[in-house]
Amino acid sequence: MGQLLQRPVAQIGVLPIYWPKFLSSISTVEIQPFLRDIAPGRPPDAVTSPVGVRRADIIEQLEQAASSGRWELLLAYLQKEVSHVLGFAKVHRLEPQQGFFDLGMDSLMAVELKNRLQRSLGSPLPTPIAFDYPSVEALGRYLVKAVLPCELFSGSAEESPQEEDERAQFAAALANLAPDEIAGLLAQELADIDRDKVE
Repeated sequence: MGQLLQRPVAQIGVLPIYWPKFLSSISTVEIQPFLRDIAPGRPPDAVTSPVGVRRADIIEQLEQAASSGRWELLLAYLQKEVSHVLGFAKVHRLEPQQGFFDLGMDSLMAVELKNRLQRSLGSPLPTPIAFDYPSVEALGRYLVKAVLPCELFSGSAEESPQEEDERAQFAAALANLAPDEIAGLLAQELADIDRDKVE
């Protein structure tokens, strides 16, 4: 404090920081050199090891789960992470389409969520991920398409139950049509597309 008061600066701030909690919210690849020197009890490998060295538990759980249950498992994982970031006392059963920012998430929480997901998945993620995919369902879809191993999910694993029902109903309706009826519907659809292009 004495050294700070002797410096010719306009403003000085002294803040209490609980280093373990602060450092746990920062990705290991983002920790600056000066933080490494003042991080009490921080294991060296936790500071310097790159993202992705340790196999992520959630990926192992997804691999061991039945393919039909992987989407629900992924949603439950994201609900747990979002609940933690939002400071809920226990994991809330968030609605998959409910917006993060409607729940009270702010920009700092969004960064914390990104860092938690990045560490647990063992893969780098874009900083604005919570803004670009601001719900459990949207975030899950992004992870399925861009982050998680593609062999974990079949074509329908990333669909919501409503979408699966709609797809099943459409398939059942097609199965009841004669080939010439299907050809007629396809021709009508192509004509509609051509008309939209002209308009």
